[in-house]
Amino acid sequence: MVTIENLSVEYEDGTFALRAINLKVHDGDSIAILGENGAGKTTLFYTMLGLLKISDGKILVNDIELSSPTLKEIRSQIGLVFQNPDDQLFMPTVEEDIAFGLRNYGKSEEEINKKIRDIAERLGIVHLLKKAPYKLSGGEKRLAALATVLAMEPQAILFDEPSSFLDPRSRRTVINLLKEIRDTKMIATHDIDLAWELCDRAIILSKGEVVAEGSIEEILKNENLLMKYGFELTTRSQTDRRF
Repeated sequence: MVTIENLSVEYEDGTFALRAINLKVHDGDSIAILGENGAGKTTLFYTMLGLLKISDGKILVNDIELSSPTLKEIRSQIGLVFQNPDDQLFMPTVEEDIAFGLRNYGKSEEEINKKIRDIAERLGIVHLLKKAPYKLSGGEKRLAALATVLAMEPQAILFDEPSSFLDPRSRRTVINLLKEIRDTKMIATHDIDLAWELCDRAIILSKGEVVAEGSIEEILKNENLLMKYGFELTTRSQTDRRF
């Protein structure tokens, strides 16, 4: 579904945020993008949506190359749930935030209202629809931000640190919801246990380069690899997956 070929993103001072990234994402894949802060995870996601300029290489989504003329089509197929929900929620109410993208794409009000209701019921946030985003808890904001993306029915969803800012209960709620989403997923995370539960493949980014790629078991059971790139080992790194 997504092909990334020799992708590089260079800053004005000549340093690289991403260098020679190659990655194929197939329909239904669930891929963990692992790395320390500054490794390039968020940069990769922003570049996939045309928010940052490609210095070299290319990105194709369903054989459509990312470019200015194709940007709207690409963004209709790939959704991004930002690390900080406050970057995604900007309308007076949650209901209006969910409707915003749908209205921009010319959907009828009848279709929009039905979509809002369906998504809110699916995520268990009907009671939040009339609320202002700033009045929500961290977990509620995360669900509202997810609703704005799911409403657009993208073929793939990018999640940037979905467990950040969450207490343990809200974290578990979000993980369980992500398990139910069968769309193609790419999840940038520091959370090794979350990656175990949700992903089938993993790559590790370090200083903008892919330094390891493989099945989730190959990557997360390699203790030396995890320690080298700054991850704390968990009990799941040494036991069977998803017990």
